[in-house]
Amino acid sequence: MGGGNPFDIFANMFGGGMGQRRAPDKVMEIKIGAVDSFLGKQVNIPFTRKTNCGSCDGKGGERISCAHCGGSGHITQRVGNGFFQNIFQTPCNQCSGRGFNFKTTCGVCNGEGKVNESQKITMNLPVGISDGQMVRAGGMGDFHDGMFGDLILKVLIVPQDGFEKSAGDLVYTKYLSINELDMDELKIPHPHGELNVKMPEVFDSSKPLKVGGKGYSNERGDFYIKLHVKHKRKVAV
Repeated sequence: MGGGNPFDIFANMFGGGMGQRRAPDKVMEIKIGAVDSFLGKQVNIPFTRKTNCGSCDGKGGERISCAHCGGSGHITQRVGNGFFQNIFQTPCNQCSGRGFNFKTTCGVCNGEGKVNESQKITMNLPVGISDGQMVRAGGMGDFHDGMFGDLILKVLIVPQDGFEKSAGDLVYTKYLSINELDMDELKIPHPHGELNVKMPEVFDSSKPLKVGGKGYSNERGDFYIKLHVKHKRKVAV
């Protein structure tokens, strides 16, 4: 794919100048793992968009002007007499408001004038990208009326490898065995490397362990470890 990176995370989301003709935006939700959000890594995003059908040049087939509306796409009706006339315009029901009908339909796009096209773009995630954040990729949306619209990616942060994002905090769920309850320290994974975390004297699964300053750096968050005991009992037969 030619050109530069289409993403600008800080770009004006409304883009374009006043009165400038634009194609509609294509909105797509993407799932980003909590660890990927924490590290701000590079991700490849495959997607499908609509592009102009080359077989019919986007026309959908051989067109003939609608005889019912004269190619205007609407029917004009006058109601009343003299000076008290109301003029109404309604879409032509013979051509569905298009102003034309098909003499023959394109066999490639079935009259739509557009076909699906597989694309893939590379996105550099900023550290701490948040749930619900919107990212615009200029010119990567669907083809419409002679131009491509923009692609709007709506970010959904999802759990990844036991980690979750909670505001600016990073949360990890640790399952302990009975033997680990009596250990002085636990080895806990972290995106920046394994941590040795001291066990409390009193085990309380309702209170997560806290490691200050190890959460999302852009939000000065903390790292919390939720402890759960997982044990398989021996059942008498």
